[in-house]
Amino acid sequence: SGDLVLREELLRDASEKLEGFVKAHPQLMQARDAQVHMGKLLLERGHTAMMLSEETPDAAKKAAKMSEARAAFSQARVGYGKAIEPLKLEYKKFAGFIEKDDSRVAERDAIYATLLDALLQQGVADYELAESFPAGSPERAKSLEEAYAQFDVIHKNYREQWAGLTARMWQGKCFEEQGKIGEAVAIYKELMGHTDPRLRGLQRNVGYFYIVALGRRKQYALAADEAARWLTFYNRREERSSLEGLGVQIERSEE
Repeated sequence: SGDLVLREELLRDASEKLEGFVKAHPQLMQARDAQVHMGKLLLERGHTAMMLSEETPDAAKKAAKMSEARAAFSQARVGYGKAIEPLKLEYKKFAGFIEKDDSRVAERDAIYATLLDALLQQGVADYELAESFPAGSPERAKSLEEAYAQFDVIHKNYREQWAGLTARMWQGKCFEEQGKIGEAVAIYKELMGHTDPRLRGLQRNVGYFYIVALGRRKQYALAADEAARWLTFYNRREERSSLEGLGVQIERSEE
């Protein structure tokens, strides 16, 4: 919904329904999935509150919405933490070798994927919380450090897997927001150097971050060239209309 007030209501309604499902069916695997989705909804509620804050000229309402956003991001982090520990325990039950045709393989893989998603999103919650504070503030610096530490652990533990590479991208973004543009650019180049076609979605995001970082480093001509290259390579309709695609088009128009 483009209506931010309606979006806020829908997200709140969805959160309440997921919470009800978790309470009614705690023994189901779907309850753990719902717990992770609740965290994602809280992140979206935080984003919506931040946008509503930007739209209102009233200082008191603006501050109230920013407080709502920070509360949502903090709650999301706690929620992911509650989901992570049970998922780790469930995954440990599948320790040891399992034949490929064993019916338990699908369940194990589903738990593993949900666990990695929750770990990543917990770091994203810290990053989003940091973004809600003014640049240069101690609160922003603290949250960025916590987010970087979370992503660093994931990258070290799952270095060659999608989760580890995604965490690496977010490490670069944390560097960028800390003003360490050179370190961020080095990470983005590293990730764009991978040749596995399965990383197309990730590299699409990395490419966008790279263009933004070049602009921040005042390498405007290079940023414009990279934006043109991005739009040529990621030319599918859904890629052009994605958040990254729209961001690249805005960056190109501003160079």
